[in-house]
Amino acid sequence: MKKIVRWFFHPPVTGPATILLIRFLAAGPLISTGIQDFCYASLIAKTAFHHSAIFSHIVPVIEIIVGLFLLLGLFTRIISFFSMIQMIIVLWKWKSGTWAVHDGYLYYAQIFIFSYLIIEGPGKRSLDFAISASRKIYCVGDYYMTIIR
Repeated sequence: MKKIVRWFFHPPVTGPATILLIRFLAAGPLISTGIQDFCYASLIAKTAFHHSAIFSHIVPVIEIIVGLFLLLGLFTRIISFFSMIQMIIVLWKWKSGTWAVHDGYLYYAQIFIFSYLIIEGPGKRSLDFAISASRKIYCVGDYYMTIIR
């Protein structure tokens, strides 16, 4: 269990800087659908289940925050994991929605983007990298090296 927690919280920082572009691809739909859902929260609250007035405002805010964290590269692996689970549930449960382009192809693309971010980590241009560089912990494969000055 400790290895799994360490793997999620100490991502590799040796990835290419171009992962920033992939993080943009992952965060864009999350932020835009969060803004759209927040703008139409009152309509969602009227058509959904009993406590939907609460959730129709909380869920879009969480989507926007998650998208911003992905843009910044903060907690990238954890956020990508839960976002991938969310996309799988959305694809399984609902085949339509704001971003359901051509039978949910965007959902499939998001699942693959999030799985890539889980495997590769946030890259060099991220806050995860800045945090790990400030602690001087570098991940090389399964080995963690601490550089002491």
